[in-house]
Amino acid sequence: MIKVLIVEDDDLQNQILADWFADLGYSVDRVFNCADADNFLAVTSYDLIVLDWELPDGAGVEVLARNRKRGLATPVLMLTGKSTIDNKELGFESGADDYLTKPFQQRELAARVKALLRRPAAYVEDRIQAGDLVICESERTARYGDRSIPLTPKEFEILLFFVKNPDTIFSSDVIIQRVWPTDSETTSENIRKYVQRLRSKLENYGSSVTIATHHSLGYSLKKS
Repeated sequence: MIKVLIVEDDDLQNQILADWFADLGYSVDRVFNCADADNFLAVTSYDLIVLDWELPDGAGVEVLARNRKRGLATPVLMLTGKSTIDNKELGFESGADDYLTKPFQQRELAARVKALLRRPAAYVEDRIQAGDLVICESERTARYGDRSIPLTPKEFEILLFFVKNPDTIFSSDVIIQRVWPTDSETTSENIRKYVQRLRSKLENYGSSVTIATHHSLGYSLKKS
């Protein structure tokens, strides 16, 4: 299901947009300020973000620039009453993919949303947002902000496994079954050492994402 985040401080406009996307069968999250937008983007991946320019605690372009720097790859449609070329340039420079001036008709909104969601799947889906990390599966990289975290191939596979299976505790045996070849002689002690090294690298680069240990149960991804 396509998941949309609406960041719009006008309650009526926010609700109208939410109802319109819901009628299309999309899943919708609604927030009304910059702080909540940052919080939602830190823990949830979206297929589309509809972002208002003027918000009560800041500017939408600031939210956009901040999260693009952190690795956000989701298409973003800016909504604003600002229609000058300078404003549009600022919006695009901050990382907007398209720009819609208020007031607008639903036909125009529909056309722009359709175009954004038509982007190549590899561009959108190859990058997985996990807290403040961006995982690129094809490039086999994990990035925190503008820095790539140096991971060994197996460390990357373990991180990718947890990112794709959030909020689930896995025992060492299950991790071995899912990440290692069937004829592997890897032990639970090896898993513990891999997790320790991975956890240390994430911490050293400043990420709040970690692999939590649940004694006697296993490990899980933690996004604080």
